[in-house]
Amino acid sequence: MSTEKDKFIQATIMWTNKKSFANFMQLWQTGFRVKNPFFKLWRIFRNTVNGRYAEIAEKKYLAW
Repeated sequence: MSTEKDKFIQATIMWTNKKSFANFMQLWQTGFRVKNPFFKLWRIFRNTVNGRYAEIAEKKYLAW
């Protein structure tokens, strides 16, 4: 049984390994609870550039 946290970590691992539209959409759907699409887009971009997603994928837990 997987929880939301497990789904998010799996989406992050997939996004870190291969940047594709399908992986982006999975991260988009599982990563955030807010409705604002601009906020979601900004956070995905920011977390990718800052290395947050790489850290989560490496350690397999929420880094923040």
